[in-house]
Amino acid sequence: MATDSVPFVKMHGLGNDYVYLDERETVIGDVPAWSRVLSERHRGVGSDGLIVLRRDAEHACRMEMVNADGSHAEMCGNGIRCVARLARERGYADTDTFTIATDNGPLEVEVRLADDPPSVRVGMGRAVIEEADASVEAGGRTFVGSIVDVGNPHFIVPIDIDSREFPLEQFGPLLEIHPRFPHRANIEFVHATTRQDIAFRVWERGSGETQACGTGATAAAAALYAKGVVDATSTVHLLGGDLVIEVHDDGHTWMTGPAEVSFHGTFARSLVEGAR
Repeated sequence: MATDSVPFVKMHGLGNDYVYLDERETVIGDVPAWSRVLSERHRGVGSDGLIVLRRDAEHACRMEMVNADGSHAEMCGNGIRCVARLARERGYADTDTFTIATDNGPLEVEVRLADDPPSVRVGMGRAVIEEADASVEAGGRTFVGSIVDVGNPHFIVPIDIDSREFPLEQFGPLLEIHPRFPHRANIEFVHATTRQDIAFRVWERGSGETQACGTGATAAAAALYAKGVVDATSTVHLLGGDLVIEVHDDGHTWMTGPAEVSFHGTFARSLVEGAR
């Protein structure tokens, strides 16, 4: 019989925060329902979603990610960095370089615990630019951007103003659910300030505006590199901090950024049991 006290770790990558559960520690119930309850910032723990570390026979662990609204996501760049740190610190990997299973396939990670704060370099796989100049109308305005698949869908829209001044809360929700994106999409508004620097804001599918999005930063750098706007290595400046993205000519990408612990805690199983 499961005990009433469920241990968790609250972690974040540049302010993109998740509740982390480990199936080696506890019996985990309905993950989407649990995510909706735990993510609520007034009555739950408060987060952008829930990430579960699962056992895996071939890799250090498997990562299952659910957004704050209970919808599953294929991958999370900020989340996998935190999973990598946990896996290394808990001994699920014997070396600093190992692989983590995701719904986007196994990804290689390199954990750098000596950094302050600890950081992780992640092989994000191939960034596939499905359409370089897609035109999408929303809210009476036409947006032209790149549709990019990095294991989850992104619409990268270049803008010529400071991203902090863009009305993201007006157009982000409309574009996320646009019929052009049958599985919904993450929406990024980006501005290349130099050939090595990208200003960035994101409306994440299922979570709204977040402080950071690792897959979005990767997709943005890949899209702008393909257009010849930025160099192969660039720094993406998100609301929560910076990520360094490398784009190789074969389309493969690497992301480097911090993985930080906010706090450890427990919650009562009765908080989430029967949640709908």
